[in-house]
Amino acid sequence: MVAQNVFFAILALLMIVSALKVVTTKNIVHAALWLVLVLAGVAGQFLLLGAEFVGVTQILVYIGAVIVLLLFGVMLTKASIGDEENINMPNRVLPAVIGTLMFAVMSYSIIAVSYTHLRAHETREDLVCRLVGEK
Repeated sequence: MVAQNVFFAILALLMIVSALKVVTTKNIVHAALWLVLVLAGVAGQFLLLGAEFVGVTQILVYIGAVIVLLLFGVMLTKASIGDEENINMPNRVLPAVIGTLMFAVMSYSIIAVSYTHLRAHETREDLVCRLVGEK
């Protein structure tokens, strides 16, 4: 296995776990810190692709500026930090159903579009080569 694939898998796993923690944590400061890990993973992905400028820009702009701005905005306001019962949605079934339906529709769209461009004799790899312009 190529080292680049191993690092990609590690970064992808880190980003998925951190993204889930961003949306499931109840403390906004912790959510912002998990978001730092997600954005650092995105910068790492760009560095793996060889786009060093975009990766460094990702670090400077998003991690350096946006997260600091978010943390200052949270810490300078007098909003309470922690659990509040009146802001949590008691019904979680409807959002779960809507999210599942949206995932199903997007997955179907991706699969349907990729198969409509296939010619009768070509494989998926041939399609990618034809669309990219190789061969």
